[in-house]
Amino acid sequence: MTDAQRRPTTQVLTFERVDADEQIAALLEVVRGTPLIHLERIRHGAGEPLALLHNWLHGDAAETLTTADLERHGLYELLRARLVRPHMADRIIGAAAATKSQAKSLGLRPGDPLVTVQIVMRDDHGRCFDLGRHVYDAARYTIELRAVEP
Repeated sequence: MTDAQRRPTTQVLTFERVDADEQIAALLEVVRGTPLIHLERIRHGAGEPLALLHNWLHGDAAETLTTADLERHGLYELLRARLVRPHMADRIIGAAAATKSQAKSLGLRPGDPLVTVQIVMRDDHGRCFDLGRHVYDAARYTIELRAVEP
């Protein structure tokens, strides 16, 4: 967003410690009950809400994050400063209709279209450290992909 001059800002709605449930533990390749940090944030561009972001973070670096940090800097920028090296992500991209709660957070109507993205991020040692489940206002967000064919 910075490159597109959209002046990105973040509003942190939730910053809490949780124990990994069965589904999240499986995706992060940890044992059920593993302590995690759960974040819920709204990402704005040019003052408009663009995305509702949920992340579940595993590892010591996540423990040192603060709400103030997250409202001033990008999540991965903060993790890199804590020596976490994002390396590879598995992404599942889809679409959904906005729920009442999502619509309220993003300034939409229930049922408006959303782009959904689930991301499992691994570090440079192959360890999962972040599960992201994000929804984006489909009218204000596009995804560009480049594929290199073998």
